[in-house]
Amino acid sequence: MPPCGFQNSFSVAPGQRDSVPCGLVVKHEGRTIGLPLVSVHATVQIVTLGAEVTLKQRFVNNSTKSIMTSYFFPVEENVAVYFFEANLDGKVISGVVKDKAEAKEIFEKAVEEKKTAFLVEEVDSDIMQLKVGNFNAGSECEVTLKYIQEVVNQEGRPRFTLPTTIAPRYIPFDEEDKIKDVMEQINFQYFDQKDIPMTIHVDISAKKKIGLIQSPSHTITHDIKLDKDMHYASVDLKSEVTAMDKDFVLTYEIENVEQVMCVTETHERSTALMLSLIPQLKITESNEEKFEFVFLVDCSGSMSWAGCIEKACDAMKIFIRSLPEDCYFNIYRFGSEYKKLFKSSKRYTSDSFSEASSFIKACYADLGGTELLPPLQTILSSTTIRGYSRRVFVLTDGEVSNTNKVIGLVKKNKNARVFSLGLGPNASRKLVKGIADAGQGISMFSTLQEPLHSKVMRLLGCARANSAVLEAVTLQSEKGKSVTVKPPWIYPQLPLCLLSGEKVTMFVYVESALALSNITYSGKNGSKKVKVVLNKEYLTPIEHTVIHRLVAAKIIRHQLAEKDHQQGAIDEESLRALAIKHSLVTELTSMVCVDEGGDEAIEQSAVFPSSSSCSSYKCYSMTASSCSSSGSGIGMKMYAPAYKRAAAPLPRKVRSARRSESPSRDSEVVEMAMCLNMESDMDLEEEDCDSSLSYLEDMHVRGKMTGMNLSPNEKLIRILDMCDHRGVFHDIKEFCNITGIQIIQLKDLNKENIPDEEFLTAACLAFLKTFYLQDKDTWAMIEEKAQRFLKASKFSEAVSKIEFGEVF
Repeated sequence: MPPCGFQNSFSVAPGQRDSVPCGLVVKHEGRTIGLPLVSVHATVQIVTLGAEVTLKQRFVNNSTKSIMTSYFFPVEENVAVYFFEANLDGKVISGVVKDKAEAKEIFEKAVEEKKTAFLVEEVDSDIMQLKVGNFNAGSECEVTLKYIQEVVNQEGRPRFTLPTTIAPRYIPFDEEDKIKDVMEQINFQYFDQKDIPMTIHVDISAKKKIGLIQSPSHTITHDIKLDKDMHYASVDLKSEVTAMDKDFVLTYEIENVEQVMCVTETHERSTALMLSLIPQLKITESNEEKFEFVFLVDCSGSMSWAGCIEKACDAMKIFIRSLPEDCYFNIYRFGSEYKKLFKSSKRYTSDSFSEASSFIKACYADLGGTELLPPLQTILSSTTIRGYSRRVFVLTDGEVSNTNKVIGLVKKNKNARVFSLGLGPNASRKLVKGIADAGQGISMFSTLQEPLHSKVMRLLGCARANSAVLEAVTLQSEKGKSVTVKPPWIYPQLPLCLLSGEKVTMFVYVESALALSNITYSGKNGSKKVKVVLNKEYLTPIEHTVIHRLVAAKIIRHQLAEKDHQQGAIDEESLRALAIKHSLVTELTSMVCVDEGGDEAIEQSAVFPSSSSCSSYKCYSMTASSCSSSGSGIGMKMYAPAYKRAAAPLPRKVRSARRSESPSRDSEVVEMAMCLNMESDMDLEEEDCDSSLSYLEDMHVRGKMTGMNLSPNEKLIRILDMCDHRGVFHDIKEFCNITGIQIIQLKDLNKENIPDEEFLTAACLAFLKTFYLQDKDTWAMIEEKAQRFLKASKFSEAVSKIEFGEVF
C-alpha cells in the first residue's frame, strides 16, 4: 500500500472508525487545517524483549485565533501507552488515566469553562488520538508520548518497528451505503509541508553479545561497546530525515537469542512475566503430515506501488517450487473481487504446476480495492481434503476497514492454520499479525528493501513443521507456593499451538508478589505428554514496571477482542481497574489533563466536533499529483504512485467495489487508470528454440561472459525459477545468461555426456552451494526434491562428482 500522508487519507466506513485526519489538525469553519510540524524526535530504549519509546513532536499555531486541535499518531499494535505530556509555551501539563466516559466528561467541562485541556484516546489498537483545547494563537506546543512495546523475533533476529505512517483503509462493497456518510466527513484540502527534521536514537542493552545491526528502511550509524557484564549499542539515523514516508525498522543480532528466556518483574502486590521458548519437536516418517496449501495474493491497485506485486510474484514462484510432492494446492488473487486458479485444490503435479506458473505470470495489480473477507470465507468454509491438513498463506500490502471481522473469522475457523506476509512499508501490522495469531500460524513483514525469499521459506517451513499443544503454565515460588496461571491472566491464551523451531512469547500476570524458583510448561506432543521445567538460572528478575504495563495492555486488548468475537464473557470492571492501576490508555480508559489556570476563550468557529464536507466525487478520483502533506502523528509526506495495470487503482482506496452499478463514477475511474497506465500490457513472445548445449555453443563466443547485471538476490530468484515441481532444473541458456558462465565451461564439466536435465540440475545445486550457502534455507526444500531425482537416475554417480571449483 502506498504511504498516504494527506491528512484526510485515513477513511473508513462509519461505525468501524471515523474519517481520521492524520497529524495535528484543527477543525475550523467546516475545514480541516493542518498545523505546521516543526520537528520530530524519537528515543528508544531496548532491554531484553521490550522497548520503551519516547516520542517528542513540536507544532506551532500560526493562525490569529485560539483553536481546538486534534492529533493522531500511529503506534505498533498492542503497545502500552502510559505517559503523555504537553508543553505549551513553557507550561507543562501531564495526563492521568481515567475511565473513558469520566475522562471525556472532565475534558468537555474544562473546554466549556474555557480552560486548556488534553484528552488522549485509543482509536484502535494501533492508532491514538489527542484532543487539545485552547491552543493559543502564535503558540508552540511540544507533545511527549511514552509507550512500551514488545520486540519481536523474526528469522532468528530481534526486530523493532517504529510506525511513522497511518495508511488508508479500504471500504468493502457490503458497506457501500455508508460511503456517502464517509465522504461528507472528509475535507480534501492538501497541507503541503516540506523538510520536517526528524531524529531517531536507539539504545540497546543486553547480557549477551550484540552483533550485526541493520535497518532495511533507513540509513543508520551505530556503535557497540561492552561495559562490565553488559553489552550496549547505540543507533542513530545517519542524517536528518525530512521525508517520513515509511516506518523505521531496526534488526540486530544477539548471541544465543534463540535460547529460552524469562523476564520476571515484581511490583507492589503483583508479578508479571515475559517468557520465550523455541520448541524442538521430533517428527518421524510414520506420522508425517500431508498438506493442502492455499495462497491468497493481494492484487489490489496499491500493489503496483514500489514493486509490491513483483515481490509477491517472486514469493509465489518460490512457494510453488518448494511444496512437497504429495500435496494439494490452490492460488487466489484478491482485490475488490477474487479469482482462483482451480475450482478446488488440485494435486501437485507437472500439469498443475505449469498452470500455476502461468497464473502467477499473469498476476497484476488490477483488482481494485482490498477485500480479504470474501475469499477467506470461501476457503475456510470449504470442505477439507481427507488426510491433508490445510495451510492458508496471505500475502498483502493493505489495510482494510473490517480488520476485526477478518480476524474474528479466522479465529472461529477450526480446519486451517493461517500464515501471513506483510509487503511494503505500510502493510497493516494489526491485520497481518492478527490473522496469523488467530489462525495459529506466524506472520512476517518485508520492507521490500530486504530479501524476501528467506521469509517465504520460514513461513513454509513453519507451516510444515510438527506441532504440540501447550496446556498449562505453573509458577513455583521459593517459599513452596504453586500457582497455575488461568485465563484471562495469560496471553496468548491456553491451549496454545506450538510450532517446532518457531519462537513463542508468552505474557503472564499474577495478583501476588512471588519470588520464583521455577516455571513449568506442560502439554502434549501428539499422544505423548510433555513437561518442561525452567529453573532459576533461566529467570531474569528486573526492578521496573515495563513488563507489568506491557502484559496488562496485551491481556486487556485480548479480552476485549474476545468479547467482540463472542467467545465468552469478560469482567470489564477488572480490566478497567487494571488499566487505571498501570496508567494505560485502552478501549476502556483515556488520559486527561486540565490546566486549571487557563482563561483564554476558545474561538467558537473552531469547536472540534464540527464536520467538513466534500463537494464532489472528483475530489478522491483525482489523478496522481506532486502534492505532499503532513502525515500521521510521526509526520510524513505523500507521493502518489504511478499505478500500473490497474482497472481502478484509487490512491486512497475509498470507493465502492460495485463499479458496474455506478456507470458515471466508473467512467471517471477508468479514465484515470488509463491516464496513469502508459506502459503496454503486451508481453513479448520468446523465440521457440532448442536450449541444449549444442545450440548454445553456436550462440556463445569462447571467452565471452554473458552474465546479466543482476543483484545476488535477483540471480537467486531467477535460478530457482528454472526448476519444476520435482526440483528438476531446465533451460541451460537461461542458466548461462543468469550466471555469466561460458558454454565451453559447462561442456568441460559434462565429460560423461550426462543428459541435460540431470546435468543442469546438478550444476544448479553446485552453483547454489558455492555462492548461496548462506541462503540454504531458501532452496533446501528444492534441493531435497532435486536430490531424490538425481539419486533415481542411472547417472547418479556421475552427477555427484560435478563441482565448479574455480570455474566460476
